[in-house]
Amino acid sequence: MTATINQKFDLRKYSRLVSKVAPLVIETKEEFERADTEVGRLLKKGYENLSVEEKRLLALLSRLIEDYEDRTFRSLIALHTGHYSF
Repeated sequence: MTATINQKFDLRKYSRLVSKVAPLVIETKEEFERADTEVGRLLKKGYENLSVEEKRLLALLSRLIEDYEDRTFRSLIALHTGHYSF
């Protein structure tokens, strides 16, 4: 049986993390690389070593990256097939 520690989410701590990283909807390759670098920095610590706030930031950055990749992939398919969907 695994013991779990119920950590409380600290909005102030999360706000400080977000202000340092300044995540935003990714529109450019440079913004993608910046978000990806931050994900790498967090994962380097080891997921189990992240605070609740860092895990939430990681989830946000991951969704932003996934959204960018999905949009980029759809655009590439549209270019190659001539089928555009929005």
